[in-house]
Amino acid sequence: MARYQDLTGTIHGDFIVIEEYSEPDLVKGRLWICQCQKCGAKEIIPGSSIRKHTHKFCSTCICSTVKAMERFAGIAENINEELRHVGEQTQYTAETVRDAWLWHQGVIFD
Repeated sequence: MARYQDLTGTIHGDFIVIEEYSEPDLVKGRLWICQCQKCGAKEIIPGSSIRKHTHKFCSTCICSTVKAMERFAGIAENINEELRHVGEQTQYTAETVRDAWLWHQGVIFD
């Protein structure tokens, strides 16, 4: 078994590690709450991803780019079209789709 390494306070890419999230996940190992130094968003990131430098860019910063928002707008348009076919009146926006994607990526909304 790997030796425990406290990552609190270390900087990796855009993130500074704030604290351990919870008990180790059976699949992902230890999880850490990290905060983006650019925008302040928090994400839950597996320790292995931090140590291997595979998760070093903030999802919130990346998702705020014009190109990303154009993609989210296209996805929202497709979802809305499908919903119209089944008689739903719900309308999704690029921001709604972006927030759902960020939630799926482990971004913490305060």
